[in-house]
Amino acid sequence: MRAPTLSRSHAGLRRRMGAALASALAAALLGLPDVTLAADAYPSHPIRVIVPFAAGSGTDNGVRMSTQYVAQKQGWNLIVDNRPGGNGIIGVQEFLHGSPDGYTLISTGNTTHAGNPVLFKQLPYDPIRDFTPIHRSLVAPLALFVAPKHNIQDVQGLIAYIRSQPPNTVTYAAGSASHRATAELFNQRAGLKTTHVPYKSSPQALTDLIGGHVDFMFVDTGAVLGQIQGGTLKPLAVTSAQRVEVLPQVPTMIESGLPDFVMTGWSVLFAPRGTPEPVVQRLREAFRDYSHSETGTKYRRDLGAFYEDQTPEQLQAFIQRELKLYQDIYSKAGIQPE
Repeated sequence: MRAPTLSRSHAGLRRRMGAALASALAAALLGLPDVTLAADAYPSHPIRVIVPFAAGSGTDNGVRMSTQYVAQKQGWNLIVDNRPGGNGIIGVQEFLHGSPDGYTLISTGNTTHAGNPVLFKQLPYDPIRDFTPIHRSLVAPLALFVAPKHNIQDVQGLIAYIRSQPPNTVTYAAGSASHRATAELFNQRAGLKTTHVPYKSSPQALTDLIGGHVDFMFVDTGAVLGQIQGGTLKPLAVTSAQRVEVLPQVPTMIESGLPDFVMTGWSVLFAPRGTPEPVVQRLREAFRDYSHSETGTKYRRDLGAFYEDQTPEQLQAFIQRELKLYQDIYSKAGIQPE
């Protein structure tokens, strides 16, 4: 009797089942987790996304927008967990306590991965080794603001005011390492001496800026759109190479008389080192879908931000370049690691 033949679909199913069984058997023999089966079942329970900055910060706003979209589109349960403080170190430590299974992620950027490695002698993490990059959602310019009490209208007016005061008496607020690095670059390019006032997050710093307790601040545009639109704060300039669509009347720092002054904030979603590649790929595809969506495009446009699709290898190279940039800025500023 002739042996029955399998259709292509049945044959394909049989091959996949065989591969899954082989994977499970090999994992069992080696005492390893079965990556294939884990990825197929992922996610089976809520995914926690740690934000190492306060609610209302630029990073937080972006994470909430993207996770809401992914949750609705994929049917996943994503929980945003704000863990501010310590220049983002508190949030990173919480992230490192998670297992590399895709259920504990972190969204962070310049501060933890470019600023802190330069500012601190001993960090409880390695910005390259301990993280698996999933997706960079955006790159955004910062904007320069001055306390309203000064009634300063442009960058040259701020420079003139600082020069008219005794050295180091004018203060700048910084809610993150990227804010501080940008202010120090401003000092270097304009030949100024001002004093750094640290804050745990952007919202606290902006409150004191509006109240006149500090004199000026660079901050990511996403954290201050409400104050701009409400007329509470006026941006003097943006740190991108070109003007941004959402603030067309605001000049760049380059247009304001500081050649080659370009600084950006960025945010990357990371998983812990050792997270299975199929899980990372599933997350990457879900968040890439957000970045290419009308929702993601509008959010970036409203911030004056942009998106560039990068592989994990390209993201690692990008982070290493940012590290070098921050090293140069802080070294010229004479800032010693703590």
